[in-house]
Amino acid sequence: MMQRADMSIVDLRREARPIGGDIGRVSVPEHVVKLCLHGAGVETPQGATTQSPNELHSVAESFTEPLVLKAFGAGLLHKSDMGAVELGLRRTELTARALEMAARVEAAGGHAEGFVVEEQIPAGVELLLGVVRRDPYGLLVVLGLGGTLTELATRSSARIFPLRRADAEELVAELPAAALAGARTGVPIDRRALVEVLLKVAGIGGLVSGWGTELDEFECNPLIVTGDRVVAADGRLILRDVTSIPESRTYLGRDLSPLYSPETIAVAGASTSKYSFGNRFLASYRAAGWTDGLYAVHPTAESIDGVPAVADLVDIPGGVDYLLSAVPAERTSALLRSGAGIVKFAQVVTGGFGEAGERGAVLEREVADTAASAGIRVLGPNCMGVYSPVGRQTFILNSESEPGPTGVVSQSGSLASEIVLSGLSRGVRFSKLATLGNAVDVTPGEMTRWLLTDQDTRLIGMYLEGVRDDDFIDAVRAAQGRVPIVALVGGLSDQGSVAVASHTGAMAGETRVWQALSSSYGITVVSRLEHLLASLSYLQCHLSRIDGAVPPSTLVIGPGGGASVLATDTFDAYGVPVTPSTPELRASLAAHYGTGTSTANPMEIPVGPGSPVDAIGELIGNTLEVQQFSDVIVHLNVQSWYAFSNDGVASMVELIEAVGRIRPYRARLGLVIRSADAARNSDSGVLREACSAVGLTLFRDFDEAAVSVAAAQRFDRHFLRRNEWEGE
Repeated sequence: MMQRADMSIVDLRREARPIGGDIGRVSVPEHVVKLCLHGAGVETPQGATTQSPNELHSVAESFTEPLVLKAFGAGLLHKSDMGAVELGLRRTELTARALEMAARVEAAGGHAEGFVVEEQIPAGVELLLGVVRRDPYGLLVVLGLGGTLTELATRSSARIFPLRRADAEELVAELPAAALAGARTGVPIDRRALVEVLLKVAGIGGLVSGWGTELDEFECNPLIVTGDRVVAADGRLILRDVTSIPESRTYLGRDLSPLYSPETIAVAGASTSKYSFGNRFLASYRAAGWTDGLYAVHPTAESIDGVPAVADLVDIPGGVDYLLSAVPAERTSALLRSGAGIVKFAQVVTGGFGEAGERGAVLEREVADTAASAGIRVLGPNCMGVYSPVGRQTFILNSESEPGPTGVVSQSGSLASEIVLSGLSRGVRFSKLATLGNAVDVTPGEMTRWLLTDQDTRLIGMYLEGVRDDDFIDAVRAAQGRVPIVALVGGLSDQGSVAVASHTGAMAGETRVWQALSSSYGITVVSRLEHLLASLSYLQCHLSRIDGAVPPSTLVIGPGGGASVLATDTFDAYGVPVTPSTPELRASLAAHYGTGTSTANPMEIPVGPGSPVDAIGELIGNTLEVQQFSDVIVHLNVQSWYAFSNDGVASMVELIEAVGRIRPYRARLGLVIRSADAARNSDSGVLREACSAVGLTLFRDFDEAAVSVAAAQRFDRHFLRRNEWEGE
């Protein structure tokens, strides 16, 4: 039996065994993993190992019965499935049971090289603690129900490695209530001891950190927790072959500002005889005010659509900040090669690359290699480019707007157009937006990193279909508590078809990774474009109120009836409980209001076309004088302004203006317009403008409001958390 607990990765590999049918990965025997756990300060059962069944009785002489017997060896990754585990044994049974076990293992295709005998741990709450690699996101830490309940994968939570204390405490708090209460024992588990074990294993400088990039999967299942103990009753460690892993992409760190504020733009691929992508971009630039500094690249034309043309990039005086390539995929590399020493950035709008199959993938690699040799940074291929009001960068006609604080990174060009145009109608104002397409060079991670340093950007939105670069996690980690991020993520799936060697791996699908990113770093992940735009609008309106000054708390005010029930249910579904009114608040409001106004939360107040326009504004003011709320959501039923009035929404606009005057308080304010379809088209625009004028976000339903409030409150928590750990 090995005695050392301070084992290096070389030691672990020496003890590891191949995994049948799995090239490049090896499994470290359980008893060796437990030595590592013990060395990290995690309690493990009293035990011993031997290769001979006849020695089991003597090595277990001092152990307290009942005992556990396990076999180890090649092909024994899933011991229970191969009959290589027995519980509740006496010393006198060990030798005979070991011989039977060895025969079962051989029959199942494995080989018992030796045996582990341990004291059986008394009953407690059985948990699973796992750490699994999910490139390019890094390591994911999972905590959930273990033992026979492991298959309840939805009852687990995850965070990105490494854990800080707040992460570990949240993981424990998110366990099912029955587990926290002690389940069958009835004795509440020792939460604090469990937190300490999580930190010893997966915290900063913990056990897992010493295994570096070779760690593929680690699992303790079960981790038995009682009222005063946390014991690792099992341990599994799988290492990967790092020699076959490609090197991480080098972060180039080049200033990306010429993308957004170029002095010279060249468009290659515009036609003199038909309207092409190149012509469309020339039209967009001309509409944005470009006269000087804009060129078309064409072998014979002197001008295209009123824009001067040159035959070669070298003919453009002073070089090119931004080359837009709309030439066919087969000609793209040659164009880039001609721009060596001339072009700083190139956007490849053309498709037909990696997304088009094997031939396209070859062309894509050629573009990446050519650009690197030429010293040109590339957006795309297969992307629409850049939008920046200040730099007159655009790919959209008729999109003039004042600049704002919102930056966007999108892997889709067409969806980026929707983000801009629909976002503008919701009051979102953009600093910089980039579409990245296939991202052969400039990646979502690098772009996000750069936006964090951009003085014009204080809020970031994203559309992502899959992350391939290592920079992304570093960027999200750097944004925590500094810049709010809302990510619309497409293509999420269970990933259940991926071959995994542990329950932890099965629990670590793409959706779970993004949930962990959200919990670990405070980004908001949404699944609908409307929720992305609503959240960006709300966060942008209230950037000065995102600081955690008021604890997360939500007040809902509006006409009574079923809407209050629906609001409560919706907010609860998004993890935003409606905060109860305090007795002091109810008593204070009772002195101001008679029947018809409910002082519970949601607060119900008679409001419509015949009610005083300042009624809700006064109620908010009187409420916030007594009880603080971080977020106040007002909801109105627009159809009542048509059903009971001939004046349309005129009085509703006055009501909005009155609500907007509630500004001395720290609360964020939002307005839900229910039955918005009842509004006339012209009135819908009037309501949006009224809200925009007073700094209110207009929501179309409770779902938009709930996801937006959740985003703001999530960032509040991580703003405070960042301040705490930066002071550690």
